[in-house]
Formats: sequence, structure tokens, C-alpha cells
Amino acid sequence: MAPAGVSLRATILCLLAWAGLAAGDRVYIHPFHLVIHNESTCEQLAKANAGKPKDPTFIPAPIQAKTSPVDEKALQDQLVLVAAKLDTEDKLRAAMVGMLANFLGFRIYGMHSELWGVVHGATVLSPTAVFGTLASLYLGALDHTADRLQAILGVPWKDKNCTSRLDAHKVLSALQAVQGLLVAQGRADSQAQLLLSTVVGVFTAPGLHLKQPFVQGLALYTPVVLPRSLDFTELDVAAEKIDRFMQAVTGWKTGCSLMGASVDSTLAFNTYVHFQGLTFEQRRD
Repeated sequence: MAPAGVSLRATILCLLAWAGLAAGDRVYIHPFHLVIHNESTCEQLAKANAGKPKDPTFIPAPIQAKTSPVDEKALQDQLVLVAAKLDTEDKLRAAMVGMLANFLGFRIYGMHSELWGVVHGATVLSPTAVFGTLASLYLGALDHTADRLQAILGVPWKDKNCTSRLDAHKVLSALQAVQGLLVAQGRADSQAQLLLSTVVGVFTAPGLHLKQPFVQGLALYTPVVLPRSLDFTELDVAAEKIDRFMQAVTGWKTGCSLMGASVDSTLAFNTYVHFQGLTFEQRRD
């Protein structure tokens, strides 16, 4: 299956970032126990998987199906509520995941400069969105693919034991906590509120089944997950349909690119971030 919704440059950068992580020496010792499975959760997983039937699946609704618009204020309020409920360990986990996301972002920026030099104009990259997308894909990955994604995310493993494996649910929850802390801090510091909203679009070819636990798990990262189906045989038309759908649902101006996709593509996983920061004058006031 050819990948969809991932540009060639982004793919190369992520692969090079992974290679650097695998080859480079680590200077800092990270509390990885905060984001990997512990013995208790591994035992629970083993019991749950014993004799467990196949995960239920569903076919996403067509992209033209009526969809309620996103309530962005409700999203902001929910993030503030998430931040208010964090305990000490949750905050430590959020800090660690934020550090890993920034580390990945620095590596991607570095690789971008080495490969393509200085690009005229603004280059916008959200390390949190990139990290969240990769962690979301890890949630549904197995075997060698999961190993590669865990390496790209910056979490090493010693063996194939469960206790060396990344816990995607912890990571995705921590990413939502990071967003919640930012929004809550912005509200506390200024009357002009910081705005940060994340929406995930999972676009599939008609008839493709998605596992329900995978889509449900994405809600730990953002409460707005939009699985929809459409025809990818004409990529330009598919990109336009995705743009119109997202603009209708969110009201945001988007620009979907299916660069790197082909007519054989069956899945496009898109993470949309709406961010509005505070100027120095707003913070000072």
C-alpha cells in the first residue's frame, strides 16, 4: 500500500532522524518508565489478549456525509479541564513527552537545513503535531513497523519484552496534557487567550475497514477524530474534497497536499493544528 498524506520531504526527514537516533550517543538519561508499559499493564494486556476475539472494525462514512461543526471553545475548555486534573506523575510525563517532541523537531530542522539549505520564506513545523502523528501511527503498528516508529520517537528498547515497549496511550494522553497546560497557562497570564486546537482526519479509500480501538485511542490525543472515506484515484480531486470537508467542519483555511501518494493509496492520516499565540505586548499587559 502506498502511503498517502505524507510528503516525500517529511518521509526522508523522519527516516534520517531515526537513523541519527539509532547511531548517536545519548547524553541525557530520560525517565523512560513514564512512557513504556510496566509489568502490571503487561500482565493486564496478556490476560486481555488471551482468547480475545478480533478487534471490531467499521467502514468510515463518506466524506460528503453531514458532519457537525467543531466547537472550538468547547475544545479549549476541555483542554483546561484536562490540565486541572493532572497529578504529579502526569505532569512529569507531559514534560518528558514535550522534550522528546522538541528533540525530534530539532533533528528534523537540522536535517532540513542539511538537505535543502536555507529556504526563503517561513517554514512552519509543529514538533508536537509531528510527534503526535507518529505516536498515533504507532498505536496501530505491529512488529518491525512499531520498532521503527518507537526509534523515531526517541524511546529505545532493550529487547522484545512488553516492558520495553512504548505505551502509545500514555504518550497520546501526555500530548493532550501538554496542549492543556499551554492553554491553561495562556489563560492565566493574559486576558487575550492563547488558542490551540488539534483535529485528526483519517481518510480512507471506500470499503476500507478501520479498527475501532485504534480510532478510539486517538481520542486520547484529541477529542475530534474524523474518519471519512473517499476515492483516491484522482489525487487532486481527493485533496480538494478533503480541503472542503475540513473547512466546512472547522472553519479553518487548510491546504491538503497528497504529495507522495498514488492512485493505489488507501489511507491519508492528517493532523490539523489551529494555533494563535500571544504577542509580547499582550503578555506584558
